[in-house]
Amino acid sequence: MELVVNASPLILLCKSGVVELLSQISKIVVVPESVVSEIEAQPDDPTCMMVRNLPWLRRVSAQIPDSIKAWDLGAGESEVLAYALQNEGYGQTEWSYHQGGSDLDGYP
Repeated sequence: MELVVNASPLILLCKSGVVELLSQISKIVVVPESVVSEIEAQPDDPTCMMVRNLPWLRRVSAQIPDSIKAWDLGAGESEVLAYALQNEGYGQTEWSYHQGGSDLDGYP
């Protein structure tokens, strides 16, 4: 399984001292640049310092499609979803946006 991670789980796992669990679950753990920017906005925060030094965490970028922009989510959340939808192994086959709707296939 490959993981793309948002800021909240990274912050929680870092503060709990168990961020290494992510690397045990998956060989590939990616974090979008907008998520990194959100975390790095607090440079003295221990989470920021930890994230900078995780060798197994790979920084990525994704173009956010209009269908995701329409949900009016934060930059990090939007880029996580965009990356997952645009890359194999991140569940894009199960997720599709319904025109005029607000849900994902199988996810209320």
